[in-house]
Amino acid sequence: LDHVDRFFREVCTINVHYGLGSAEGLAGELEAEDGSPRSLLLHCDELKLLVDKASQDGSVALPMLTTLFERNVFDNTTKGRKIRVRNGYLSLVAACTTETYQRMWHPSFRDIGFINRLFLVHGDAHRRFFAPKPVPESERRRLQDDLAGLVGAIAHTVEARKRPIEMVLDPQAEQILQDWYM
Repeated sequence: LDHVDRFFREVCTINVHYGLGSAEGLAGELEAEDGSPRSLLLHCDELKLLVDKASQDGSVALPMLTTLFERNVFDNTTKGRKIRVRNGYLSLVAACTTETYQRMWHPSFRDIGFINRLFLVHGDAHRRFFAPKPVPESERRRLQDDLAGLVGAIAHTVEARKRPIEMVLDPQAEQILQDWYM
C-alpha cells in the first residue's frame, strides 16, 4: 500500500487520511471551508480495522462510508451532533488477506450494500524473490505519465459535461458481470 500511495501522490494532488477514527472526524476532513469540492483518500493498512470501527454500536461510520462511496453528500443530525458533507469525494484503499475478507463482514455491511460499492483487486503472493529489484525509473515515469494523462482526460471530460462519466461495458463483460451477480 505504501508503494501505491507514494506512486499516486507523485502524480496527483491527493489528500490522504490514514485510518478511521470517527465519522465526525472524517466529515471534518471532507469539509472545505469555502464549500468547494474536496477529495479524500481514506488509507487503511488493514480493511478489517475499518470494518471493526464502522460496526461499533452507535457509530454512523457505516452509513456515511456507504453513502459517500456512491455520491458526494451525507447528513446525520442528532440532538448533540450534526454531520453535513457537501461536495465530498471519498475513496478507499486498504489491504486484506482472502481468509480475513471471507470472515470479517458483519451482516449490517451486506444489508446496507457496503460490499457492493467496493472495487476489489485480488492478488496472489508467490515467493519469487527474497528481495525484489526496484522498478526501473524510466518504466515508473512512463506509468506515472500515462496515469497523469488518464486522470487529466477524465477530469476534463467531467468538467466539460458537468456530470459524471457513464461507463459502458462491452457485451461480453456485461454478460460476465450478470452471471457473477446472479
